[in-house]
Amino acid sequence: MAGKTYQDFLNFRNRDLAKIVDSKAKGYHLFDNETAKAIYDAKPTTLVALSKIKGFPQGGERLTKYGNHIIRWFMGSGVFGKK
Repeated sequence: MAGKTYQDFLNFRNRDLAKIVDSKAKGYHLFDNETAKAIYDAKPTTLVALSKIKGFPQGGERLTKYGNHIIRWFMGSGVFGKK
């Protein structure tokens, strides 16, 4: 995760994550900036850690749809395991 900034995470949400889930979706519709900041600050590397963040409950739609992609971003593997 070294060198990745909060702005990088917002770019990932707005550009990459939105396209993966729904090509018509705007990134800020997936989760708001407050949630994005909470995720970035927590830097989760597991779904359990991500599920502790408000808006990503265990078994919830957001965790199911976006969770693995977010974890991969923080682990440095990129979306779908690509760098």
